Amino acid sequence: MDTSHLFTAALRLQSPWKVGSVDFRDADGGRQELHIMIGFEPGARFHCPETGCREDACPVHDRRERVWRHLDFFRCKAFIHAVMPRVTCPEHGVRTVPAPWAGPGGGFTLLFEAWAVEMARHLPAGTLAGQLDETDTRLWRSVARYVDEARRLEGYMGVEAVDKAGKTEGRSDPLPKRTKYLWLRNGESLTELQVETKRNLTGQRLKTGRACRMREVPQDICTDSRTPSEAWVRLHRPCSWMMHSRLEPMKDFARMIRRHFAEIVAYFGHPYANAVLEGADGVIRNVKRRARGFRDMDHSATMIYLTCGRLDLKAVTTT
Repeated sequence: MDTSHLFTAALRLQSPWKVGSVDFRDADGGRQELHIMIGFEPGARFHCPETGCREDACPVHDRRERVWRHLDFFRCKAFIHAVMPRVTCPEHGVRTVPAPWAGPGGGFTLLFEAWAVEMARHLPAGTLAGQLDETDTRLWRSVARYVDEARRLEGYMGVEAVDKAGKTEGRSDPLPKRTKYLWLRNGESLTELQVETKRNLTGQRLKTGRACRMREVPQDICTDSRTPSEAWVRLHRPCSWMMHSRLEPMKDFARMIRRHFAEIVAYFGHPYANAVLEGADGVIRNVKRRARGFRDMDHSATMIYLTCGRLDLKAVTTT
């Protein structure tokens, strides 16, 4: 198999496309670049590129040369050159045939863009541009296009934030010392020994034990209530209990629940908490710190969706 046939197979070109020649050329700094020339068979006809058109044997009208950056060949930059045909369609007139190895207007092949988008998840655009010897503007444009396409394929739903509150450990009594996490953790996360210790301390009429029970009642309501109206009725009782207690931290907790009562009750109609947002916020802060800031808000939004959006990028980068 000669070089042209080898690269035709490697690029998965289908008839009438084929590799005409492959050669290395000298570049700046004593480096070499790989240039792949792609053409099509003489007399070839093409499908009209207009969506829905059934014309599949349109003759070539003229040709225009284009160049795309491809994945590096070992440590050499690689480029694909092709004379792209424009065809004459009886219904739509003259139209340019799209390159099967590249997207519209990017200047990069699909394989190069897919790799660059994946690397952009982990590297600042400036660092990635330096490693690829490309401008960050071109990379941003490519990454943003794929992120936008992936976003259009996703369905997003609103997230209602629900405030979480803890309780304050009593410090005046030495008995509950070093038992902080017995009260902060839920029962299923405690060992048998910790459960037994917590049960014994609860029977000692400790302020911490009372505060813990006050915390657990709203938690049970959040777990068991099925409708906003049920939660509305059940939440009033523990709030009254806390407000009539002599535990100031729990009174503050009850006041907070009352301030956000409408939002908390709305949660039972749309059960989405802000835990995911808290985690995403940490990722976003890391992305901003890693990039030393962004040029504009569009770049910032692109990186947020790329790193936190759980986008199905394979759906838009798979060739």
